[in-house]
Amino acid sequence: MVITMTFECRTSAHSMIDQVSVTIADYSMVKRGELVLVAVSGGSDSVVLLELLLLLQDRLGINLAVAHLNHQLRGDTSAADALFVEELARSRELEVIVDRCDVRALCRRESVGLEEGARIARYRFLAQTALRLKADKVALGHTVDDSVETFLMHLIRGSGLSGLSGIPPVRPPYIRPLIACTHAMVVDFAVRENLQWREDHTNVELTCLRNRIRCELLPLLTRCNPRIRETIQRTEILIAQANDSLNHLTDRYLPVVIKSKSQAMISLDLAAIRNLDLSLLPQLLRGALYELRNSLKDIEFVHIKSLIDLINKGSNRWELNLPGITALKESDTLKFCLQEECSDAPISVDTEQKFDYTVVVGDNKLADLGISLTLSVTENKPTLAKICSAPAKTEYADFDRIMLPFSLRNRRSGDRFRPLGMAAKKRLKDFFIDEHVPFAERSHVPLLCDAERIIWVTGIRLADEVKITAETKRVLKMEIKEIK
Repeated sequence: MVITMTFECRTSAHSMIDQVSVTIADYSMVKRGELVLVAVSGGSDSVVLLELLLLLQDRLGINLAVAHLNHQLRGDTSAADALFVEELARSRELEVIVDRCDVRALCRRESVGLEEGARIARYRFLAQTALRLKADKVALGHTVDDSVETFLMHLIRGSGLSGLSGIPPVRPPYIRPLIACTHAMVVDFAVRENLQWREDHTNVELTCLRNRIRCELLPLLTRCNPRIRETIQRTEILIAQANDSLNHLTDRYLPVVIKSKSQAMISLDLAAIRNLDLSLLPQLLRGALYELRNSLKDIEFVHIKSLIDLINKGSNRWELNLPGITALKESDTLKFCLQEECSDAPISVDTEQKFDYTVVVGDNKLADLGISLTLSVTENKPTLAKICSAPAKTEYADFDRIMLPFSLRNRRSGDRFRPLGMAAKKRLKDFFIDEHVPFAERSHVPLLCDAERIIWVTGIRLADEVKITAETKRVLKMEIKEIK
């Protein structure tokens, strides 16, 4: 559907042109004689981007071309978007490249969500098209609103400084001339200039996090602070400055602490690291992981914290599996090794202290662990409210689904567990990662087991197989308390 609007506008065409011109100059986005490939989806942001670059073309001394990818996610509507962009570009006598990609198939192939799959497809297409046309820059239509939404997405999901630094105005070859403009300014300009654009109805569907932030969270935040976008933008700038400073320090000191490096492994000198400000340690570890993998995908806060906990623990030898990487510590050397390349590498001995106690119905005092475990059986079934409000170290199970005897132990290699609410078992290691249990603490979590399986990861989750149901006749109450 082609959209036109006729309400009163607040932004003059000249102020919009001046704003974009200043942004381009401030960030040295283009040079005279360069070919700029403009990514045009057909939406208001990209249509206005193209119009503004056309108005500034002579002043900037640049050449323009247009690219559009049909993601094949909205059937005939996607095809109509592609036709709209093609006709728009030709009406301006610009070269246009239109292609299509089965994004759903890409998502299945690469095991990613729909939004991430569309992003991957789009950037691959733009990179290939820029190479084909020998374009110097690729212009994208991101606005202040996009940067604010991305900030909130990363904040909600959890992120380091780089994820909270906002969308960068320039990341070669990509440039974002509208990054200082709000979406409202863009729409005002489009209306004032009588531009037409395509509206994507999926932008208001609340099935993805970005849309919920745009349609629900931001309006709520705006009621609390009418200038919330400016506030978040200032915060992004401050975080970006702090992140840049840390990156400069990492670039300076990482070569100092690297002992050796190959395509499959990187070794760090822990003695040299200890001579530095230890506040740099998280950044140095991330830097080393990035050096090895050229990506920090799937590396989360919990992984870096686990590494730091183990380094500070002082054990002479240990091993830690991270996403796609194995960390090996021997003496004062920390090695990161790509897992597919180091299956034959020597694995350090396990430093975890094992424990395994037989426990019975009644009071079990476990002085070595500093805890007591009380197991009691009753026919009085607790209410759902009582179960839900019970402390973390108290749990209830169906006693008749349990195979005696009981034991209380810590984890073992290969342990599997079916958490309450799940249809299948999963590796205990994966469960700990999902629950953000630091690596250094995992061997200290007591596991209550019956003769066949783990029935309670104490303080965290009951096993689904022993949950209380309508058929439950006898209830096992399990309670852990600390003792001195």
